[in-house]
Amino acid sequence: MIRRARNFLRTLIRREHWWAEAWSGLMLASFGAVSLMARPEHLHALPSTRW
Repeated sequence: MIRRARNFLRTLIRREHWWAEAWSGLMLASFGAVSLMARPEHLHALPSTRW
């Protein structure tokens, strides 16, 4: 039974694309969380010429 479960997980990881969508969703959620927690001054780049 354990061998069958391992084989099933291997075929899921090799053939399905859900893991790529999961990683991209995790990255998008983490970017959103960081941008919500950051202060507004840190989100805007400083201009190259100050005056």
